[in-house]
Amino acid sequence: AVGLVAIILAAMVSGLAGVYFQKILQGAKVGLWTRNLQLAFYSVLVGYGKLATSPQGAALRAGQTSFFVGYTRMTWCCVAMNAFGGLLVGTVIKYADAVMKDVALGTSIVCSSLASVYLFDFELNPLFAAGIAGVIYSVFLYGQRAHCCGALTPPQDETAAPAKAPG
Repeated sequence: AVGLVAIILAAMVSGLAGVYFQKILQGAKVGLWTRNLQLAFYSVLVGYGKLATSPQGAALRAGQTSFFVGYTRMTWCCVAMNAFGGLLVGTVIKYADAVMKDVALGTSIVCSSLASVYLFDFELNPLFAAGIAGVIYSVFLYGQRAHCCGALTPPQDETAAPAKAPG
């Protein structure tokens, strides 16, 4: 029960953060790059705080090591991928919305999972397949290509000519 409450609370906080982030980006008078730099500044502060309180930070301050010691090509690829992903999320939210970002994220997870079946011999189970089906259904639902079991009425086409009144 505690885990379920924690997951629901995390989903609610994540949703509220996404909507707030979208509001800030779409209502801002500053450019996208300026906003990304502002957001990165807070990440740097949090990262520096963690580094300052760690044993590696003490060794770095004492001059016993360098910040980039141990970085491999894979580390640099991960750093570049995360940096590019952050810029991409900012761009998507600036020009689309938080829901579209989440739909795209779900779709990318499904695509990578299906690729894992062929690349890494990942075995799908029925529960995972049901999750994939749910994500695919939500993509079509969001794109207004499906209807929610008749519970939601499809939006009216705004470009269609209005129907003439009889008489």
